[in-house]
Amino acid sequence: MPADKNDPRHSQGGSGGGAGRARGSGRSEHVSGLRDAIAFLNRESIALPDPGTPPWEGRQPADPPPSAAGGPKPPLAPVRELGPAQGRPPAHALPPAPPPVVGNAMQFRSSPGASRRQLPPPPSQSSAPLPPPAPPAPPQLPPPPPPQMDDQTNRSRHELALRFGGGSEYPTGPKPAQGIHAFSAVDWTGIDAIRKQVRERITEQFPPSDAGSEEQRRAFGMAVIEEAVNSWSSRATARGQSVDDARQDAMRRAAGATVFGMGGLAPMLDHPDVETIEYRGCDDGHVVFTDGRVEKAPRIASSDESLLTDVRTWAARRHRVLTPAEPLLDLTVDGGARLTATIGVSKRPTLVVRRHRVVKVTLDDLVVRGMVSPAIAAFLRSAVLAGQTIVVTGPLDAGKTTLLRALAAEIPVMERYATVEAEFELNLDEVGRHPRMVAYQSWPGTAERGPDGRRVGEVTLSDVIEVALRMNVARLVVGEVRGPEAATLLEAVSTGGRAALCAIHAGSAREAFNKFVMLCMRTTMSRDSAVQLAAETLHYVVDIRMDTEPATDMREPRPTGRYVDRVVEINGLGDRLAPVVTEVFAPGPDGRAVFAQRPERLATLQRAGFDPKWFLYGNDQWYVAPVPAAQNVSRPAPHQQQSQHSQSQHQQREGGGGRSFQNMTPVPKPSLTEQDVFDRQYLHERRRLDQE
Repeated sequence: MPADKNDPRHSQGGSGGGAGRARGSGRSEHVSGLRDAIAFLNRESIALPDPGTPPWEGRQPADPPPSAAGGPKPPLAPVRELGPAQGRPPAHALPPAPPPVVGNAMQFRSSPGASRRQLPPPPSQSSAPLPPPAPPAPPQLPPPPPPQMDDQTNRSRHELALRFGGGSEYPTGPKPAQGIHAFSAVDWTGIDAIRKQVRERITEQFPPSDAGSEEQRRAFGMAVIEEAVNSWSSRATARGQSVDDARQDAMRRAAGATVFGMGGLAPMLDHPDVETIEYRGCDDGHVVFTDGRVEKAPRIASSDESLLTDVRTWAARRHRVLTPAEPLLDLTVDGGARLTATIGVSKRPTLVVRRHRVVKVTLDDLVVRGMVSPAIAAFLRSAVLAGQTIVVTGPLDAGKTTLLRALAAEIPVMERYATVEAEFELNLDEVGRHPRMVAYQSWPGTAERGPDGRRVGEVTLSDVIEVALRMNVARLVVGEVRGPEAATLLEAVSTGGRAALCAIHAGSAREAFNKFVMLCMRTTMSRDSAVQLAAETLHYVVDIRMDTEPATDMREPRPTGRYVDRVVEINGLGDRLAPVVTEVFAPGPDGRAVFAQRPERLATLQRAGFDPKWFLYGNDQWYVAPVPAAQNVSRPAPHQQQSQHSQSQHQQREGGGGRSFQNMTPVPKPSLTEQDVFDRQYLHERRRLDQE
């Protein structure tokens, strides 16, 4: 059909019909592109603005424009999105695109009433407009709760508030449950109610006549805890409190730890870097880490009375009590930690928990840690095998218990020995290296006193030592000598032909000997008798030194090194009733022990396997650097390849008499030789084999 020349679409602007035809052709191409876009949107489930609404036009809702016939335009239907579960129809199944808009097209395009999220409905077979579908009735839902922000949002808001001066108050949301603050969001008042409920239910379910096993009681108790925590959560939500999954989980773990474990101390005891826990009341606590750092600890109970209930529960598991009649408590809790608690003698209940991280340890492990040198390790190993009595001395927290464990690890596997302690702390029976060993501890007794002034049922360390001697033991390992049991120990070793390993608090080897004499004098023993007994019974004293950094406001004195600085041999009494002492290893230039004099009992040590070549220059070096990994290495002889530094050390000793280190000038540490590397590889391999 020929085009009408009077058609305004072909004669806009007077002349320029070619331009009008070009514009008409461009509009047709635009409509064709819209068809492809609509087909693409139906396939990809994407809703875009109406094709008649240019992006520069207003987007406020308005009435739809009138149609070409002048009647109302049917409402726009929203695009029905097809997800992957519903499937998408193929392209050939899509309805045909609508024809170009006829009539006042420019007015429709410029209408601001078109929605960005709607498209025109596909045309129907009938020319009559389709009635708009009735919208479904909205479901009756409760009003939405107030928006809750997660911990990350709270922390971000807090950081922004501090940065821009908006205040320093912390957000009300719970803190992240991690580390020692895992129970910081716990409602301890609710924990008290849950604990009472769980104990009542366990008592009803397992009467004394049918107590059941510990596993059954724990499983039943955890089920009751789950119900109780759910009830607590419902009540807290009804009161308008925010209870999320993290807080519920913290409540469950806190309730389980309170009923079956260590209560609020559990997160701190589980932390790998916590060394000491200190509390004065339920909410005033501090934690000391292995690096000396001190940090404020969270609340662990709802009140001081609740804390006392927890402590008494822990004491009852070890058959101990904490009452006004017995206000002092000292016991070993789960995991081997040492707990000391007091009431009455302090304003608030006070407790301190000390942990021992290193339990399964050998002398080779201490060589790797830099606590002893290979020569000292070989010397002490031979002394243990030879049945010598060894005393470990040093200041508080210097590593005496650790060295005592390492010495006990060198005892022959099938030898029967006994550990004697005020409270179980060595825990050598849990290592599993010696199947015949037996562990003993003292017993404080009750608050009542007998006719002799002793507590009823009290068993002292002296009593335990005497009992252990009748148990066919060949060696005694005493955790700490601090009372009259020193005389009992020396008498048992001297008369029974037995050996002993023990620790004592003293500043040096000489002070350790004098303290033994003083403790023996607490009995009916005279000073001369005590000196003679100690000089004839004690064989070696190992002195440990600890270097520390100065303390700061938020850090305790930080240990920078724990090492043996002196090994002294005691050889009986001299002419003036004084012990004859030989310093086998004495402090070197850096304070670490190096060989000084040959021991008088060298033949005894040689029969136990000691090689005297360890005393040669160069073989008493300390290996403090990290040990390199190695596989399938062999043990070299100790006399091979000495370093130049060790030779110069030997020359200085010979020139200065060989026994005095007063005028020795410090020399730089030698670089690693091939011998050093071999020794380190051997130590690493032996440590790996022991762990396997």
